[in-house]
Amino acid sequence: MSDKNPFLNQLVLELYFRAGQIPSLIDIPIRVIDSPQIANEILKNSEIFRKNYPFLEKLSHGRLSTNSPEWETRAKLTQNFYHQSTHLIEDKQLHEIYERYLSRCFGIEKISLKRALLLSAIEVISRSYGFRESVPWDLDLAEEISGILRSEQSDAWLVPIANEGSLSKPNARLKEAHEIIRKSWLDSLELNTFLEKLSSKAGEIPEFDAAGELIQNLFAASETTTSSMMWAVDILGRNPSYQHLLRGVEGDALADLFIDELLRLYPPIPFVTREVFCDYELEHIQFKKSETILISIIGINCHRNYWKDALSFQFPRQEFADNSYKTIAYKPFLSGPRVCGGMKLARRELKSALRMILKLFDIGLIEAPLQIEYSLTSRPSINLDQYLERRST
Repeated sequence: MSDKNPFLNQLVLELYFRAGQIPSLIDIPIRVIDSPQIANEILKNSEIFRKNYPFLEKLSHGRLSTNSPEWETRAKLTQNFYHQSTHLIEDKQLHEIYERYLSRCFGIEKISLKRALLLSAIEVISRSYGFRESVPWDLDLAEEISGILRSEQSDAWLVPIANEGSLSKPNARLKEAHEIIRKSWLDSLELNTFLEKLSSKAGEIPEFDAAGELIQNLFAASETTTSSMMWAVDILGRNPSYQHLLRGVEGDALADLFIDELLRLYPPIPFVTREVFCDYELEHIQFKKSETILISIIGINCHRNYWKDALSFQFPRQEFADNSYKTIAYKPFLSGPRVCGGMKLARRELKSALRMILKLFDIGLIEAPLQIEYSLTSRPSINLDQYLERRST
């Protein structure tokens, strides 16, 4: 299977170019929406503009890839776990989880920063679901799955007509991976009890697969948080003064402003797609039935009419500091009925992770050119581990 990642990397770069009115390097084969007003209306109207993620369905079915009314039923099955996370996981526990795994970036059994962040995120989402321990999650298998999904995503989103036949064709390796994950959970009584309860509440959904639902949620929660924190480390390495600011007496308050700007300029999900359910007119734009459109979260978050010097990382950014920004032009968690269900937990988690990174690491000066790697989420492509030094206490 050919690697589509270089093109997808270029696609993300192109969205930044569009935001900065920089001449295009590639042609994007589907319509791009980067107007905050129009995107906001599209995101609110989930009946006309529907999710179309057939590539994800090849791994498992779940709330992230379905539409109403099935989506509403699936959302009710899992949304309460994100709500209960406020009292199930205190900030102290979030700090402990991230400190425990990030500390393993040094020592005899050294692990990479990315791996430490993924393990932390998996444990956090597991705790939010009420589990006493992390759900078993093979990171090597997850990385392989991401690579396959990346290729499937390219086929499904970028050239849907030419690959129409492949959209419904099962992927044998993804089906096998799904089964490997499901079987790895069979030894956990707690996990099996949870899956049985989930299934019993999903009576309205035909052929409901509780394991598949959980797989989607684990992927979404762990990959997005990890990507955001990798961007945080990259930014702190390129701007050493930020490390001093965030470790200062006002560091806790400033951390929120840092995360705001982090999610604005480097949203982990840089774009989403929708399929038009029927012919539709919006703001004098004609949308055709079955048309696939790409909503640029980068374009929204970096729109020149709403942000000063939009393509630069500014900390603290004035628009956030004085709360003068327009929410219509800030969509790192999307909006409307399909807004990210774990948004509140994610922000708490990012703040805890940032605190632990600053506590444990000194981040050396990064002078290498900034490069983006897109693999279901956007993250920096340089090896960040080489810039990490154990911070003396």
